[in-house]
Amino acid sequence: MATLIVFYSRDGNTRAVAKQIAEATGGDLEELVEKAVKRSGILGWIRSGRDGMFRRTSTIEPPKRSVDRYDTVFVGSPVWAGNLVPAVRSYLESVDLGGKRVGFFCTMSASGDRKTFESMRGLASGATVFGELAVKESEIAESETLGKRLADWIALGGAA
Repeated sequence: MATLIVFYSRDGNTRAVAKQIAEATGGDLEELVEKAVKRSGILGWIRSGRDGMFRRTSTIEPPKRSVDRYDTVFVGSPVWAGNLVPAVRSYLESVDLGGKRVGFFCTMSASGDRKTFESMRGLASGATVFGELAVKESEIAESETLGKRLADWIALGGAA
């Protein structure tokens, strides 16, 4: 069973979780890259929050891997202003996950996972969502504890 882990990461938190999922599943990583959007620094942080709040999309570079080659797809996003980030929103709007087993994960400071997962589910029509996992920023540094949570979640989905 081939596994793909698709994610966007501004600060590296979602990337860290995606890498752990890839290690646990032997899956391939696909990092989404936005075109012509400055997300760094304080102005980038403000722009990011605004774009999340207004549920905007962004132009992303074409993915290097086609979801057609995979049975299981994990999709990861940070939470910005309580919402899904533009790059992941754009990705989910552009791919057909129908018939795929999908697991959603998000990273966040404190909250916003419910609305983020609701958006992800709504954009992944036809997919069989086997689970959702919210990871707080404070948990990422606790790699052993996080690794166990990820392993348990992946096992529930039957993706390992």
